[in-house]
Amino acid sequence: MVQAQVVRGSEGTSVFLEQGLEVAAGIRSPMVDFVATHPGHRLLEPRFMDIQQAVGTTQGRSPETVAYLRALVEELKADGFLARALDRSGRSEAMLAPPA
Repeated sequence: MVQAQVVRGSEGTSVFLEQGLEVAAGIRSPMVDFVATHPGHRLLEPRFMDIQQAVGTTQGRSPETVAYLRALVEELKADGFLARALDRSGRSEAMLAPPA
């Protein structure tokens, strides 16, 4: 039986290269960038995971504060702020959640 071991590092592709590992996994966009600049490497399709982002706050927040935070996130999605931020960071292919 073949066995695998998970090796973690602060930056997955650096550990992958430094230790001569056989496989690396991580957020798709940085992996696409890595493969584009490292001939002889490839991505496996399809992706195996969706990362869902969330906003959190303390339990003691008032219902009005929670409602404000929800509305703010929806406004940032609707007015394109989050899409522009993703584009500026080179992650324009990331998908925003649909409006609530």
